Amino acid sequence: MYCRYCGKEMPDDAKKCPSCGKETLESQAQAKLDEAEEVFAKAKKEGKKYFKFEDKSGQFTNRDKEKNRGVSVLAYIPLLFLVPMLTAQDSPYARFHANQGMVLFICAFALWVVGRIFAFLTWIPVLGVIIKVIFLILELAMFAAFIYGLLTSSKGKAMKIPFLGNIIIFD
Repeated sequence: MYCRYCGKEMPDDAKKCPSCGKETLESQAQAKLDEAEEVFAKAKKEGKKYFKFEDKSGQFTNRDKEKNRGVSVLAYIPLLFLVPMLTAQDSPYARFHANQGMVLFICAFALWVVGRIFAFLTWIPVLGVIIKVIFLILELAMFAAFIYGLLTSSKGKAMKIPFLGNIIIFD
């Protein structure tokens, strides 16, 4: 192998040219790859902190989950979080899902109100587009959270919704 900087011959496994001391392309590429892997590992670790789907299913009995699964699904349909609150008051599983459904509903309603307040800014050319995109993303995230809660409760699981799952309105 030859050095691309000085043209002198060097061993195939060399990391630096013995003549000019410059790093080989392979060495530079490996350093960049190692750096990218470190950044990816750090991002993955940080991401787990924010997008943690904590499973609380073990806190509830199988009997409770089976008996109240249908009522718990209703908690994720807007305003129907009241059904498990009123009909299954003695079920910790139903109360868990009713709480999450209520939190999602309150956050979705608050997002709608704030969106209507900021609607007057949408006539501004660039700012209006940015505001619309931000609210679209937030509304899609809320919709995804409703669907996620609906699906997990229908399977008899109790998964906390990221970001909002730690908010407890009633226990």
